[in-house]
Amino acid sequence: MDIHKYEQMYETELRTLKKSGISEKNKELILKFNDELIIEGLSKPRLILYINKLKVLASEEEHILITTNPAEMIKESEKEKIEVKDNKEDEKANLDLNKPVYETKGLTLMQVNMLNNHGYELMKAHNLESGPFPYYVKPRHPESKEHTFLVTIIADEIQKYTDEIKIYQTKKPDIIFKNKLGQKIALEIETGKKLKFHKNRINEKFETIKKKYGDRGYIVLTTNRIKNSYTRYGISILLRQEIKDFVQLQFSGQKNSVIDNDLNRTN
Repeated sequence: MDIHKYEQMYETELRTLKKSGISEKNKELILKFNDELIIEGLSKPRLILYINKLKVLASEEEHILITTNPAEMIKESEKEKIEVKDNKEDEKANLDLNKPVYETKGLTLMQVNMLNNHGYELMKAHNLESGPFPYYVKPRHPESKEHTFLVTIIADEIQKYTDEIKIYQTKKPDIIFKNKLGQKIALEIETGKKLKFHKNRINEKFETIKKKYGDRGYIVLTTNRIKNSYTRYGISILLRQEIKDFVQLQFSGQKNSVIDNDLNRTN
């Protein structure tokens, strides 16, 4: 890759860091760390890798302070065998920018730079089984990146079984899909962030879901901690870690009413 390309990517990485949601203290520590790496004589590709690695460590974990010194960081990176890929395939990036979520693992420098330049934001999140892991997420405004992330990974799980799925950003539920028996199942994903500020709108939406879908409507929560805020709506509640089993059951040939009772989710 042209040395000037790496220079541009390095400058983009610094700008992205300064605009990120990372605490000012961590930004200061990362920039100081970067200055020390420059003194150590590291190349631009290496600097880009380390800045991105430190952003991942600090993002969404504001209690973490970056204290590793340059020598330790270099030594650790060599253990992990971080390699700078430089070939024509990477130049093309091969990314679908309509895809809202990318796991950071395995991304090349060109791909990271492309995501940074197209509205993707770095965050740590739990997938449907474990975590947290670092992801690049492109928020579907006015939704938060957390909401976009969860809608995307749930839709991806459902699409393993069917193509009959719709994703909405309107007054309709976030996800509507048909199970194996052809029943329409509605999922409304909630992070709890908007409940306090848009209570009337949310009340109206849940009332509509309850009337139209009955026991085929579900609220999906990111954490059990906010469950009490949603039980009053009388709609079955699912937690993030229950989604894989729930989706599998929906395509087992059982009626939704049986699945709902088996999961003991009726409030």
